Amino acid sequence: MRIASLCRLIPLLLYSAKLSSAYFIHESCTEEVYGGKVVKAIQTAIQWAADADTQWDDNDDVDIKNLKKWVFGKDPNKLATARSFFTNIRALTQTNVETDDLWFLCTSEYQFVATDDSPDNPSGVITINTLMGGPFAPGDGNKLCDKNQDNPAMAYTGVSRFRRSSYILFCDWYLDLLKGDDIMSTEVLLEKLDGDGDKGALTAQRNPNDFPSPMDYFAMFETTALHELTHTHKAGGSADVDGVDSYGWANVRRLAATNGYMNADSLAFFGLGVRLINEGYQLK
Repeated sequence: MRIASLCRLIPLLLYSAKLSSAYFIHESCTEEVYGGKVVKAIQTAIQWAADADTQWDDNDDVDIKNLKKWVFGKDPNKLATARSFFTNIRALTQTNVETDDLWFLCTSEYQFVATDDSPDNPSGVITINTLMGGPFAPGDGNKLCDKNQDNPAMAYTGVSRFRRSSYILFCDWYLDLLKGDDIMSTEVLLEKLDGDGDKGALTAQRNPNDFPSPMDYFAMFETTALHELTHTHKAGGSADVDGVDSYGWANVRRLAATNGYMNADSLAFFGLGVRLINEGYQLK
């Protein structure tokens, strides 16, 4: 959920397990242990963005109009900027875009940290990704994923300084959650809520009372993927505009009055909100 800059990014087709239009999904994300969950979440996040873009001008849908106001405010310029993220992500489904713009990774084994005395890097360290063929600066990318630190990232995005290229890395501890039986997908949750599954077991796994709002209850792997997608060069380069206070529905509502239109979680929650509206939920 945080952005780490990178100096250069050299895509190597050899290491890509999957080519999907304008993005690569590395083979580490397609391992059998994930059961296709990572790939599906990435594709779903892109579809959420496409739906948000398609339905943006649906002025007859009061729920969509309210959602835009709650998340981004009323300023026309800010609303136009917010929409551009979804338009840009939707373009990932096109085949005429350079295929080295965006990579998805599910392993940090190709990364190591080295010292860096560049005057523009106050951290003094730089992350080197040998798979991608270059340094990613500044800071320690692996440290962002350290579950033992305060506010560990679930994923983070590396953005090239010199090219319009980015990578998204899902953290090991977050990916481990996909290996169990707990519900980690909004789409799976919606299916179970709508079907005849064991809702008692579902409640035990993901109790709505454990979350600050219904929107947070539904925010899972797809929302994380969409959050990270908005950080990329291809999408427009969103930010976590208020640091650790940028995340969650309450902060999304709070930031609507200022710079929510550039906040990654605001954009991700809008995509989630559109999905819930399309499923028949009424947001309040």
